[in-house]
Amino acid sequence: MNNAQPIPPIIPGPTPPGSQKKGCLKAAGIGCGVLLLLFFLLIVGGMVFFNRNKEGMQASAAEGAQFGTTTDEDGCIAEGKKRAANMNGITEGIKVGTFARGCLEYSRSTPGFCTGVPAPTSIRQTAEWRVKQCGNDATCPGVMTVKQSYCTDGAPKRIQTGGAPPAATGPQSPAPADSNSF
Repeated sequence: MNNAQPIPPIIPGPTPPGSQKKGCLKAAGIGCGVLLLLFFLLIVGGMVFFNRNKEGMQASAAEGAQFGTTTDEDGCIAEGKKRAANMNGITEGIKVGTFARGCLEYSRSTPGFCTGVPAPTSIRQTAEWRVKQCGNDATCPGVMTVKQSYCTDGAPKRIQTGGAPPAATGPQSPAPADSNSF
């Protein structure tokens, strides 16, 4: 015969006051630590990425500035869209963006260019505007982001002495000081 008695189920007793709070605080602390680590890795990764691609982005911006001296703002966007259609990867996308921004800053103004461009903080209006501008073109929104930023910044223009954009490489020299100022 089997005299084994069944083992009664373990019924947890009352939870000591505050022990659930300690578990939640511990989980929150771990979660915050993981988020801080991810944030740190994102920052470091971004710095490494931009340091490795800095020369290419500077060259793209200078190329855009040179192109901008020959066209107007609409021409810059058209060229940016054309270049975006042939890009492969994030690095090329960033180079297209720096080209377009450099081009816009050195181009002739197009009347009404910034009319109807929403602020970047207006998410719904931005999405509707991009669909209206781009249709089904998947590469166009990146160029429209540059246009939106440019228009939000007040459509700044850079004027160089002699009309030449900055050189493609090397640091930019500061403008000469005005000797007639106080």
